[in-house]
Amino acid sequence: MDFPDSWGTRGTFRDIHCPVLERGGITFLAGGHTGYLQDGDGAYVERRILRLEDGLYLLSDTGTAPGEHTYSELFHFNNRGEVKLEENEAIYRGDHAEARIHFVGEGIKTSSSVQKMSRFYNAWEDHTVITAEKTGAGLCPMMAVLCGGEKGSVSLKTRLIPIENPVSGRTLPEHMAQGVEIQTARHTYVVILRHHDLINPADLLRAEGCMGMGRVLIAKDGANPVA
Repeated sequence: MDFPDSWGTRGTFRDIHCPVLERGGITFLAGGHTGYLQDGDGAYVERRILRLEDGLYLLSDTGTAPGEHTYSELFHFNNRGEVKLEENEAIYRGDHAEARIHFVGEGIKTSSSVQKMSRFYNAWEDHTVITAEKTGAGLCPMMAVLCGGEKGSVSLKTRLIPIENPVSGRTLPEHMAQGVEIQTARHTYVVILRHHDLINPADLLRAEGCMGMGRVLIAKDGANPVA
């Protein structure tokens, strides 16, 4: 008897993950998957997560594929609070908690929709989903900064900053490297994310006084960066 492949296991591809790294009070996680677009050109999707401090996270997503594709990030919210979407910022306020998400980067479009969620088997409720989308060819990067805490205590400012290669003196396009300045009520961070090798994997990157070598660089309150 021929059973249908209802769970999609016939086309299973491997995931790729990195060990968890902790340096200078900052936690780094990364993982990817090679099994998207199985019926056409393959696409590799990777997520890097930085935990910068309690309640503060940076998500860096990249999709890499030949041709042009549209990539989406979905953020599901508890339906016992209020969700607002204002340009590049989503704001959640519950009875006791508050969270803000900033979508940082070029060409990111956001939208809000009502979808179904289930707290119990065979029972559903409505909840708000924020979708961020971006279309690009080759390597397509997206960033989101999440900050949460007690209601009324959350302060978040973000700013996309250019990345320079001091060796060549040129400003890099975002598909090669991205930079963001993040300000909370407690600290200011400058984060550099390198997506492509330059002359070699150990080439210099610089942004807003933060300079160093590595795929990820974080400078906290103007201190020397952690790589």
